[in-house]
Amino acid sequence: MNVLMVDQYGQTGGAQKCLLDLIADWPRDGNLVVAAPEDGTLLRSVRDSGFLAEPIPSGPYASSRRRAFDALWFCGDAVRQRAILRGLIGRYRSDVVYVNGPRVLLGAALAAQGRCPVVFHAHNNLQRRSDLAMVKFALGRCSSTVIACCEHAGRGLHASIVRNGVPDAGYRLRRYPPEGAWRLGIIGRISPEKGHLLLIDAVQLLNGEGYRIALTVAGASLFGSNEYEKEVRARAEGLDARFTGWVENVGETLSDLDLLIVPSTAEPGLPRVVLEAFSAGVPVVVMPTGGIPEAVRDSVTGFLVQGSAPADLAERLRSVMGGSPADLERVALSARLEWENYWNVERWRSEVMRVIQSAAKGPLPVSDWLAASAEASGGHPAAPVRACGRGAPDANA
Repeated sequence: MNVLMVDQYGQTGGAQKCLLDLIADWPRDGNLVVAAPEDGTLLRSVRDSGFLAEPIPSGPYASSRRRAFDALWFCGDAVRQRAILRGLIGRYRSDVVYVNGPRVLLGAALAAQGRCPVVFHAHNNLQRRSDLAMVKFALGRCSSTVIACCEHAGRGLHASIVRNGVPDAGYRLRRYPPEGAWRLGIIGRISPEKGHLLLIDAVQLLNGEGYRIALTVAGASLFGSNEYEKEVRARAEGLDARFTGWVENVGETLSDLDLLIVPSTAEPGLPRVVLEAFSAGVPVVVMPTGGIPEAVRDSVTGFLVQGSAPADLAERLRSVMGGSPADLERVALSARLEWENYWNVERWRSEVMRVIQSAAKGPLPVSDWLAASAEASGGHPAAPVRACGRGAPDANA
């Protein structure tokens, strides 16, 4: 099977780590080519894995006050992407094009039109109507299959749900309460919707009550402006806070934490770091936004915050840190067992591979695809594998 994979970013964020996980155990009986922007580590990682990597133009489109200019830039990129990708499809005789982000979907769909099917993997919910309309338009230009990492990300796309899975981040049994300060951490891209300021304000409230907290902030601005990161660093002055920058080995960072905090106020998908914490035995305290409630069950695999204010987060942290050590250990073990049974990368990779293979060979009937996915996964711990909306894995959106 010959596959062309297309990504919208060169920097290695969550979706790009998914792509690298997917090719980590890729069969060597065909051509696998990854096309993405050159500005970052993604293509280098692909080449280091022994696969072909080709650069394409994509953005950046970061100017919200110059949307007309960005729209023209996007259209120009789509035209250039079409030419490059169409050449790659012909050169490597691609059976299917796997698209790992919406910004490159139009160029990929136009390139694949009349030549091979497209599998679009949605990692984030498309909140703007214009973005959703563009994606639907692109999918309508070709034979398309849509999968999403969670139900939240699949809304409006008639997608089938293939929930995320991650490699083992290294389980370690923790004893509570810890000796000395509680080591709290937030890991990932530093941007307003991730809730860093909310966490810092909550920690300040708890410090005022006498709690000893050492805060680790692991991550960087990545795809946008660094103004928010500057504000986060300024607000954290006076706290016992450590900024590590972007971390490639999340397991090492998790090994030093007592609790992982995910205070996202508008989470667009299902963050990998939540599942990585499951595997590492780090209890998670999370806001129930985006796809997070699809993985975290309160007081079973983690702790949900009720409310969106710093005082609400502080109240939940207070109850967790002041609660029974046995409850924390039980939740950590329960999350680890669910990772072993469901949230592991092998299950996820198998399901995504099945979709790609099915698209390359021609679509399976919906009932057959869902039955095969459910059999492979053993069933989701909270809900069965199912199609999202009226569509099916092979439906044109």
